[in-house]
Amino acid sequence: MIREIFRKKNYKEGNRILQRMEAFSDSIFAFSISVLIFSTAVPINYSGFITTLEGIIPFGLCFLFIMIIWKEHARFFDLFPIYDSKTQNLNGLLLFLILFYIFPLKYIFTIVAKLLIINIGGLLGLTKMTLADQEYLRNAIPRESRNMIYIVFALGWIGVFGTYALLYQRAKTYCKNLVVPAIIAFEAKAGFKESLFKIAIPIVAIILVIILSGKNKDLSNFVYVLNWPLLTLFKRWKTKQIKLLKPSIESPPADFM
Repeated sequence: MIREIFRKKNYKEGNRILQRMEAFSDSIFAFSISVLIFSTAVPINYSGFITTLEGIIPFGLCFLFIMIIWKEHARFFDLFPIYDSKTQNLNGLLLFLILFYIFPLKYIFTIVAKLLIINIGGLLGLTKMTLADQEYLRNAIPRESRNMIYIVFALGWIGVFGTYALLYQRAKTYCKNLVVPAIIAFEAKAGFKESLFKIAIPIVAIILVIILSGKNKDLSNFVYVLNWPLLTLFKRWKTKQIKLLKPSIESPPADFM
């Protein structure tokens, strides 16, 4: 809705900058997925074929993560067509983090996939952990290095959604200084709160990694499971609030930019 108002006001220069920023962002998201594809070797034998099939899981998890970030990115700029310098810098930071963390993500998800295949296959009686599997897991994620891996993963999560929190903070500032429909102002506030929810989980995970000792440090990974129930409850509350604010859409808003 705000985008339509923006276009009707005929801000040609601003619209052009915004379109270029969105096109550049989409190309970075597409490039990130392309990097994942090109990093997968073409199998030349049966063993390589099985390895490629096992790679579907980490590829799918990375793809899902990128899609979540892209959907949030598209939704933000659809609601708030902001193109000022600070927003461009924050957008650039977000794209940098995506490109930088794509390989660490695949590394972590590859190990997770291997563990899932071994454990689920063992439960179903389909596979057994071989000496080669034990050696792979021992070398892939040394026990003494687990803390660093957990913390790096958490920092990447915090960086991405912390950047979204800053973007929504920019939107809140615009909504505060200009007269916009109540539902748009609420979207800015809700987006900011949701981003804070998303970065709270990895912060808790880092704290658990630091204070726990021994094998219990692996328990910090299960904290991420809390994302789904907490965000589900938050989105239900958000949906109810939006329904209450629906009538305000008809109120004439002022220019957003």
